[in-house]
Amino acid sequence: MSGDNSDEALSPKLYKKLKETLGDNYQYATQVVTYAEVQGSEFEYTGMAEFRDALTHVKRAIDTDDESKAFNELNSASEHIRRAAVESMQEYVEGKYASIKRSRSYLNVRNREHISKLERKIKENIFHGRNAKPYKHWREAIGYFKEAEKY
Repeated sequence: MSGDNSDEALSPKLYKKLKETLGDNYQYATQVVTYAEVQGSEFEYTGMAEFRDALTHVKRAIDTDDESKAFNELNSASEHIRRAAVESMQEYVEGKYASIKRSRSYLNVRNREHISKLERKIKENIFHGRNAKPYKHWREAIGYFKEAEKY
């Protein structure tokens, strides 16, 4: 697997792990980061940095001759892929909420009670998203952030 010898192949177990790492979760994460970029109308630097870090771990995994190290590198890559999605979505939703809150302070809003209720729902969903993101339920965290975005 060493980078010096291109004739070497990945073991079947390692190849399977690589396909898993770059499989459904990676596809989902790229969609989430792209969504945050499009909806937020700006480049998602955090997501791209996490993807860069994931790719660095993939490169290390295929360059090492130690299969145990390679698996650890791919596990690290998976973690960066997860963070790309949740951090991007959280930044987008919290940024959107902050801009709405700033704009609202300049307006003479007649239905403050209704607005306050919506703000509580937004904050509650952001809270649940933040709580879910460090665990294996990171797709659930994305769901909470998307729910917060609706308000």
